Amino acid sequence: MEEVDCAPPVNIEIISILDTAFTATMQGEGTEWEIRLCSQEPDVRDANPVAVYTDTINTTTFTINGLNPGRQYWLITRSFCSDGMSEWSAPLLINTNCQSVDIPYLLDFEDDDKFNCWDVIYPEDMMHITNKFYELSYNGSSSLLVLNSALISPEFNVTSLSNCMVSGAIFNIAGGTSHIMVGVASDPNDMESFIPISSVTINSTQNWKEFYVDFSNLNNMGNIDSISPKHIILVSTGSFVLFDDIYIDTIPSCMKVTDVQASIVAEDSIGVFWTPVGNDSIWYVEYHKVTDRGDYVVGDTVVTEPYVVVGDLEVATKYYFNVRAICAIDDTSFIAKSNVIVSP
Repeated sequence: MEEVDCAPPVNIEIISILDTAFTATMQGEGTEWEIRLCSQEPDVRDANPVAVYTDTINTTTFTINGLNPGRQYWLITRSFCSDGMSEWSAPLLINTNCQSVDIPYLLDFEDDDKFNCWDVIYPEDMMHITNKFYELSYNGSSSLLVLNSALISPEFNVTSLSNCMVSGAIFNIAGGTSHIMVGVASDPNDMESFIPISSVTINSTQNWKEFYVDFSNLNNMGNIDSISPKHIILVSTGSFVLFDDIYIDTIPSCMKVTDVQASIVAEDSIGVFWTPVGNDSIWYVEYHKVTDRGDYVVGDTVVTEPYVVVGDLEVATKYYFNVRAICAIDDTSFIAKSNVIVSP
């Protein structure tokens, strides 16, 4: 249909928004309008942009249902006039509300829609950054670069966070030593509700560091039942830090080891060392080789000391090692991953 001198609707505003629906109002010429909802920002010069929802309406107040929680959408509209139709209105960004989320929960920064349900708070008088980072990741293709910002999770669908934990991977890219603070909050819009639980130190080793924090200390706070924090907060101040693979779950009965480090210990071997967290005394170690063609498991072993020396490796080849604690026949920990190292 040919475009003519016909004005698109103006003053498009959201009246109310829910997790799966929103209601909007607008002002426009004529008595009939086309509305489209797009999952990506549309090019309004395109007469037929791709949309997830399309409708023709004859009222300036309308509701769109059946949307996904915690998603971004762009709303565009145009007017039907007596001799044609108008151009599209400027896209209006809409974020549907987030629902409370279940655990176990993984945020790996590969899915933008999932991160949309995290809030970011930062001091206005300080430089701050919260951006996807594609040059370095713990797993996958991207991580999150953070400076002077607090990352606030969506509400978790739990009775209490006191029997829960958070783990993840962090990387200090600025040099020196940096810290992150891990805590909980009852109100994501009020940092005064923030309860610090633990601080994690990151040395500039040019390696990813896994962290683990459980919230069992909340059981020792007398008024915790009335506060009932359901949000987890990660705070980074004063240094550039990368986050990846943030994982929330109930506290496991078999604890994951920490500080898995691989280093060259002889001309033909690599030593792998770790720190036990629980009372475990048996560990399963898996050897991985990394090449341009992929990631391959090339060996494994079970040991009774918190280290292993691996020999007979290919020369000048990248390796890393996964360690899992064995607490019982049917009870093992989550995997802890070492740094990637090049064999001698």
